[in-house]
Amino acid sequence: MGCYDWGVQSLIKTPLDLLAIVGIALALLIYTGAAKHAAQEMSAVTDCQDNLRQIAQSLVLYQSLNDGAFPRTRYTPDAPLTAYTGATSPDPFSDSGPSVNDVTAAAFLLARTMDVPADVLACPAARRHGLAQIDTFDRTTSKSRSNFSARLNYNYSLANMYPTTRATQAGYRLDNFKTHLPAWFAIAADTNPGGKEIATATTQLSRKGMRMTNSPNHQRDGQNVLFADGSVDFFQSPFVGPLFDSVYNSAGTFPDPASATDAVLLPIWTQGPDLIPHTTTMRRYILGAATVLTAAVLAWIVWHGTRRRV
Repeated sequence: MGCYDWGVQSLIKTPLDLLAIVGIALALLIYTGAAKHAAQEMSAVTDCQDNLRQIAQSLVLYQSLNDGAFPRTRYTPDAPLTAYTGATSPDPFSDSGPSVNDVTAAAFLLARTMDVPADVLACPAARRHGLAQIDTFDRTTSKSRSNFSARLNYNYSLANMYPTTRATQAGYRLDNFKTHLPAWFAIAADTNPGGKEIATATTQLSRKGMRMTNSPNHQRDGQNVLFADGSVDFFQSPFVGPLFDSVYNSAGTFPDPASATDAVLLPIWTQGPDLIPHTTTMRRYILGAATVLTAAVLAWIVWHGTRRRV
């Protein structure tokens, strides 16, 4: 068959030559994969912004149909905030439904009454990275439920719709937000990461430190923020607006808004059942199998190349 059995046979004189060629091929593959990954991340950011715009439109429509009220279920001022309760109840306002001051039930009420598609509530980037999956509503519809059953089905946070008496006295309210709140007030964003990093974060943090204050939806690179005027932008830190206020923390005692313009977005990521999406489980099996197969192929190439030179 001659010395040109392989297209690169003349370049391979030792096993090290073969390893070098394999290394170059892998480097090109990694570079191509990185470029593809970057493009997919940019696309996911854009798709996420579209989701938030749809949420904004639903909020405005909800308020127009409910005398300007911001969506929320049972509300008791000064009672603790809750999340992900009473999911299976068909009535979000009954005693058997969500607990009082349930922040995720308020978002679910918006989806239920305004027919917001389930995929709008699951961030595309979070879905790509195995942090989310589209809610099936237990194979029925959102009308038969009162809340999300797990955080993987809802990847956004809304402004605190259950203010304390102190916050209300300070002028905080979300009713008719589009007309009475500043355009830069943060109404919603990618899910609040929570944690001690948020409580102690300042604008002086290093880039590495700031990443820990960003939403997990976009791999801590930043988050999309929806403002009262309906605009959406991507930020590399939670400190946004002319006051550089953190949308994930309170200027007072978390999670209570300290003033009329102190946005505190809820729920936080650590709340709610931590379930693993089916796609993530499958992806882990596939990745494990691909890793073993790749190692086997590389070992065979090196062994075969060495054997041919003997």
